[in-house]
Amino acid sequence: MILTLWQELTVTSVPAPSETEEFLAALRRIYTNGGAELRVFDLSMSALWLAHAAYDDLDRLGFPEELLRLPAVDALLPEPQRLVQPEIEAGFFRLDEPLEDHLTLRLVSGGAYVACDLSPEAAEDAALAFCSALFAESSGNLTTYLSELGWHGWHHDIAWDATLVTVDRTKGRVWVLMLTDMD
Repeated sequence: MILTLWQELTVTSVPAPSETEEFLAALRRIYTNGGAELRVFDLSMSALWLAHAAYDDLDRLGFPEELLRLPAVDALLPEPQRLVQPEIEAGFFRLDEPLEDHLTLRLVSGGAYVACDLSPEAAEDAALAFCSALFAESSGNLTTYLSELGWHGWHHDIAWDATLVTVDRTKGRVWVLMLTDMD
């Protein structure tokens, strides 16, 4: 049954709001040997999908790992940099803190070699503006998952790897933010 749900899911790529570019540029300035990439998808969800989403029970469907395995999603993720693709068992867990707090911390912590050029207050404002731009049209029924493992060939498989997957459980929109750097 779960396999059928995933096979019936249609994924459509959606352009990221232009207002997200400033924050992504700030991340790219600190992840100079890697990068920061954002992808946005709309999911066409069946009634059963919607029921799981409404009860915030997407984990039981294998979300977000199964979503990231879908050929339509994988084809739109950043181009792998490593020859050997790692297994996608990426250790995703629900992010309990507000996403903007997590992103602020990532920004002010810096990358492998480059520190953030923003004050903590400016970094917080940038993270808030980023989240506001992404989720302006969302229903507020958001769940964010985090993996800090190099599960994709684009990651450098080092301490600065991260993937954040946020889903609007009502509207079926998904945001995938991938970060990497290397020392």
